[in-house]
Amino acid sequence: MRAHAPWLLTLVFLALLYNRLPLAAQPTEAEQTWVGRLGDHDIAAALRFETDGERLIVSAPDLERVIATWIPVEGGGLLLERDLERSGADYRSGLLTLSAGTRWQLLLAGEGADGIRHLVAVDWVRGADGVLRPAGVEPAGPGRLIGWVNEFGPPALTLALIALSAGWLLWAVRRIRRHQPQTG
Repeated sequence: MRAHAPWLLTLVFLALLYNRLPLAAQPTEAEQTWVGRLGDHDIAAALRFETDGERLIVSAPDLERVIATWIPVEGGGLLLERDLERSGADYRSGLLTLSAGTRWQLLLAGEGADGIRHLVAVDWVRGADGVLRPAGVEPAGPGRLIGWVNEFGPPALTLALIALSAGWLLWAVRRIRRHQPQTG
């Protein structure tokens, strides 16, 4: 049994690694912020990770009301529309659950003091590192590495498990053949 221990421990280690995927990145604030205009108003929309999950924060000090609608562009998903709560000069959403699909469109509707409503649409993409960013924004170094591991890690670990299992099987067959008595 001692001879099998390194093989078995390696298999268990690789299986545990496989179960840890996918990994999640910690994005920078700039990676998750979109800056633009809503009618005549300058705004910034950002996703923030908080202890209880993701929230949308919209900085729009001169707007009276902001409504955010998330529309899944790819894959299945539910339309998510929320009035954002004012907190000083910012508006905050409740907890977001945008897990379905990799591409979303955010429609922001804002109402100014004059009562005129403005609308802007922004595409967001969930990368291989699990982070939702405005379309066209690439992850920083750690996010790229985590995305690469999430994309290529499972096939690489599967191949390693197959190769290790085949090596162990070959080793076991050779060992059995050496210890068998020769006949004839």
